[in-house]
Amino acid sequence: MATSLEMLQEEGIEHAAIEKQPYAPNAQDFEHHIDTYRGFLRGVMLFVAHAAVILIALAYFFG
Repeated sequence: MATSLEMLQEEGIEHAAIEKQPYAPNAQDFEHHIDTYRGFLRGVMLFVAHAAVILIALAYFFG
């Protein structure tokens, strides 16, 4: 069984075009990304907590 590279060479294609990623983050960018993600999750959790408190209060007083 021929490998992919061997099949390409049989067709006259020496090297397949490999697309390079346009952007590879470094360690500092990744740390910033993690901090941003944690801030986003903190905001989502605060929103959900406030909504839950309001819904529980409404259910208690009007339920």
